[in-house]
Amino acid sequence: MYKILWLCCCLVACQQSVPTNDTPAPNVSAPAPVVADDDWVTTKTGKKIRRAAQNITIHFDDGWQKSDMDFHLSYCEQMMAGLSDKIDPKVFCPCFLDKIQYYYEPIYFKEAYEDQQQWNQECYQAALR
Repeated sequence: MYKILWLCCCLVACQQSVPTNDTPAPNVSAPAPVVADDDWVTTKTGKKIRRAAQNITIHFDDGWQKSDMDFHLSYCEQMMAGLSDKIDPKVFCPCFLDKIQYYYEPIYFKEAYEDQQQWNQECYQAALR
């Protein structure tokens, strides 16, 4: 059930991020976004992380457990494989999951994708081929 829910969420999320035109994306890296000092927060364990949108609070001070991260990275990459001609799943998935892992339980990937549009777009731009 857990895997099916994640698959559905990922598919919905991935479909929403695909450009609707057939123009090939340029093969250039997007510049790194400028992040102001007040866009950072510190976890209880002392790790400095990006502040999430919509006043979402830190849920995991050290991020997800390694087993959860490994599973979701692999699963995200598998789900994004069909889009690999437009974006690089090995860039998008770690970029996005590394940000949301402090704020969302692993099963809430879809909610994170919808809530954190800035992170979604930053990672999408970074992963464009």
